[in-house]
Order: sequence, then structure tokens, then C-alpha cells
Amino acid sequence: ALQAVLVLLKSQEENLITSGISIVSAILKAGYDLVTDENDVNPYVEHLMENGIVSQLEELQNHPSEEIYEQVAKTLEKYFHLEEKE
Repeated sequence: ALQAVLVLLKSQEENLITSGISIVSAILKAGYDLVTDENDVNPYVEHLMENGIVSQLEELQNHPSEEIYEQVAKTLEKYFHLEEKE
């Protein structure tokens, strides 16, 4: 299923890309909701990284569309800010 999301993120159609980003955000939110004091790691991040989703999101930060850039930046900042500080 994650490969289908990757296809959306690599699309040339902006509406498909934004749909893919929304799906990734929903996956990350669901994983974030599972984070506890004992397990402070989002269980879905590793799967997204292994399937190239995170790398593709990082590449999309260079997309000419301001909407896509902002959506990606918001997603990365919200769900990956802790990793950047460490």
C-alpha cells in the first residue's frame, strides 16, 4: 500500500501529490496517537522511511508549487521535529 502512496508523491499532477501528502500525514498522525511515555517512537516512521516516502517528501520541498512545498514543510515539521533536534 505504501508503494501506491509513493506513486502519488512522484506524480506530475499536483492534486495527486497533495493527496499523497495528506495520506502520509494521516499515517503519521495515526502513529503519533500510539506514542506513549514507554514507547516514544512513532511506529510508522520506520516503514515510511524504508519505503522511500520520507525521502520523497524531502525532495518535494523543492517542488515549484508553493502549496506542495507548504504542505510538505508542515508535515515534516510536525512529525519529524524531534528527530531534527537530537
